[in-house]
Amino acid sequence: MFILLIFCNKVMNTLIFLKDLLSYQVTCEPSRKNLSIFEWSMASCELLSGQAVICCKSGKDRTGMAVTLEQGRVLRETCGLNAAQVLEVVNSLRRDGARRENCVKNVGKAMYSFSPFQMHFLPKIIISCFVQSFRPPNGTYAQGIAS
Repeated sequence: MFILLIFCNKVMNTLIFLKDLLSYQVTCEPSRKNLSIFEWSMASCELLSGQAVICCKSGKDRTGMAVTLEQGRVLRETCGLNAAQVLEVVNSLRRDGARRENCVKNVGKAMYSFSPFQMHFLPKIIISCFVQSFRPPNGTYAQGIAS
């Protein structure tokens, strides 16, 4: 019984810590395009032994950007990659990885479908002079690709 109480106390402390961090992120940058909120929510799911589900309408464009960004976050935390290495891995996954195969299976072309208007609203942040974002690498997207 005592061990269960200790476990519950640790879980409660973790929840309070995560709530405080999320509140801090929202207060610091209340932008609707705050990638830190996305990263903290993904990390929170992991810390609480939960599963996050990432999807958009077609399961290829925004989903591909979110999944690869999350893979980069996990690599940074577990393997100690720096910001430049994470950016390189994320861009490689988006350019050469399975996400492009999803595009082929979905629409017959290895291209993400983003218009210039949509690209304007995809979030990006600068970390140590490196841009981390939901934006696909140049040459991997086009507009007007029907899902």
